[in-house]
Amino acid sequence: RSRARGADSSGRRRHARVAVLSLTTVGTGTAFPQADRGPTSMLLRHNDQCIVVDIGSGALQKLCSHGVSPFEMDALLFTHAHLDHFADLVPLLFALHVPGYQRDRPLDIYASAPAFAMLERLRGAYGDWLDAPESNVAFHTLEVGDSQDLCGLHLAVHAVDHAESSIGYRFTAPSGMTLAIPGDSGPCEGLTALCRDADVAVVECSMPDLMPIAGHMNPTTLAELIRASNLKHLVVTHQYPAAIAMDAVGALRAMVDVEISVPDDGETFELNGP
Repeated sequence: RSRARGADSSGRRRHARVAVLSLTTVGTGTAFPQADRGPTSMLLRHNDQCIVVDIGSGALQKLCSHGVSPFEMDALLFTHAHLDHFADLVPLLFALHVPGYQRDRPLDIYASAPAFAMLERLRGAYGDWLDAPESNVAFHTLEVGDSQDLCGLHLAVHAVDHAESSIGYRFTAPSGMTLAIPGDSGPCEGLTALCRDADVAVVECSMPDLMPIAGHMNPTTLAELIRASNLKHLVVTHQYPAAIAMDAVGALRAMVDVEISVPDDGETFELNGP
């Protein structure tokens, strides 16, 4: 099992081998502004490499507080193109465009074709300010069913039910440790497959049962997911204020007997295994 601890904002963790594989919840919030939670962003460290999944607004600054600037990321993946997951792509590309700052090798950016279509529309507004040099960035289109090695992990791409641009990610370490990051999703077969027998899954709980919305999860649908997938450890993120006020996670805990964590922004989970 994983264990959680507070994140070190000194910037030294990138170079200190505290875990072979770790997950930091850089942003655990939603599209609705909250003082203590920023929009979605997840940081995976595998040995000395960094994978970032989603960068909602403000994520770039928070990542820098964890010692990961745009010039130190190894890979950036997007689950979909909604602004609370995608917004900081514009300032990221702007930063990589600044003269005098060169990466040792291009930053690999992965997303679905519809997500990159959104980027093209943004280029229509911002023009060549988003055209980072090829020495600094490389774009890779992913489809459901794709798989590849990424920073020493095996990456598999799954279908989820949220937006046209949505895809979910399952990472497998050499030890066999599995981590599922679907982004936003409602209940669907793809989400169940993504989380099946996973050691850890980061899944949203957007609303309480009394306020269900399409394309998102609530306590009842999360309980059904846990039972169907045999998920071992659920990390809950992306709670709108109504879910927090009505203790949606408390309702979920009453339905299932499984490890459930509700991290703050900046918490780190060390995922055990060589």
